[in-house]
Amino acid sequence: MRWSKVKSAFWSLSPAVFLTTMILLGGSSQPDQTAHLVLQGLGALLATVSLIPASRHHWSGAMGAFLVLVMALMLWTAIQLIPLPPETWSQLSGRQLISEGWSILGIEGLTPFSLSFAPDQTRSALLGFGPPLALFILLTAAGWRRGVEPLAWVIPALGAGSATLGLMQVFGVLNGELYVHEITNRGLPTGIFANVNHQATFCLMCLPFAAARAGRLRQDWIGDDRQVGLAILISALFLLNLTGVLAAGSVAGYMLLLPVLVLSVFLVRGTRPSGRKRGWLVYAIMGISILGSAIMVATSPILEGLGVTSFGDEGDLSRQGIWRVTGNILQEHALLGTGLGTFTEVFRLYETGDGLTTSFVNNAHNDYLQILVEWGVPGLLIVAAALLLFCRLFIRTWLRRQDQGYRLRRAASVSLLALILHSMVDYPSRTPGIAGLAMACLVILILPRHKESSRDVAQEGRPGHVTL
Repeated sequence: MRWSKVKSAFWSLSPAVFLTTMILLGGSSQPDQTAHLVLQGLGALLATVSLIPASRHHWSGAMGAFLVLVMALMLWTAIQLIPLPPETWSQLSGRQLISEGWSILGIEGLTPFSLSFAPDQTRSALLGFGPPLALFILLTAAGWRRGVEPLAWVIPALGAGSATLGLMQVFGVLNGELYVHEITNRGLPTGIFANVNHQATFCLMCLPFAAARAGRLRQDWIGDDRQVGLAILISALFLLNLTGVLAAGSVAGYMLLLPVLVLSVFLVRGTRPSGRKRGWLVYAIMGISILGSAIMVATSPILEGLGVTSFGDEGDLSRQGIWRVTGNILQEHALLGTGLGTFTEVFRLYETGDGLTTSFVNNAHNDYLQILVEWGVPGLLIVAAALLLFCRLFIRTWLRRQDQGYRLRRAASVSLLALILHSMVDYPSRTPGIAGLAMACLVILILPRHKESSRDVAQEGRPGHVTL
């Protein structure tokens, strides 16, 4: 009996704890960090423990399709690491310059080389698949009730916590010593992330979950003291996440905020008309929260990061400048790619003399362009198939019959949509923290929800019964 309680506690706590750990330790996209190695080791351990229990659960077709696509990406990455004969490698597009350098050094033809320009970086990047996949397996093993449902509170709470930390950073609490990463946007509200744009993405992804909680509360509203307290808590979570987006100063974050807020309204209201007035307090507090956040950010002399992400600059280190060089890379490497994790090294080969500075470009600031650079056409086709799978899941989630988990699934779909769109001008999913949140959202979308017991169904049907 005692052992069964321990197992139940493990499956109830470990998914939320591991996701929290991924977000707290995975706020930077810089590879080969100690924090990333810790996540990879912990993920390997949890995946080993969870693999057999996960295999015993019913798997949906979408889960199988997703795993096939992930395995295909990992297989192609492994193929990029296979050593090729020097005479074959030197004939590939874009390798002539390096081959000439070897010839000058007198080492041409001595060593086989792979498709990847930097095999060590590719192997390191391949290990980055581990923690998100471990979370996938862990949530599958835990199931909907014990694994997924707690995330409905954990996700908006983590977003609110990061937003609060960001505000403390810019208000000078502890003399600015609250920045988590050494290489970061100091003076801006980065929260637990190294990049202020990723902070905006993270808070934006957490917003729909706060709205989903508000919608569930509205559905069961009877107006007792407990529900009023929950309404205040949910509104505080919503307010803090909204403030995190507004304060970050990301233009893309501002542009995506409107559709996220519109879809969040549907999460609060639901799509079926109701004859009763329910949860008016939730609407009022959310409206006041939005207005208050906008006024605070717009009038504060300290939050000067508004619009720090500019798309009008055309300098060599601007997004347009980076994309121009990336386009030159694609002319020679779009077919087979340069290897996962090699963008920085390859970019240096194509920079012009006028663009060389003490700064260096670590990503393309467009994940889809970078996917084409690193994985080539095979990788882009696999990612395109994954996006088509998401579109199918998104449409099905918003059109299907409303079951007990529909608001949570819709919140996850909005969260992933924000990430997919933001990736057109940034690289948020390359941070383990946001990758973990994205994986959690995907599992929420595709994990089958087991039928409730007769006791649970009876409780759900009681008037005024609140299940959050």
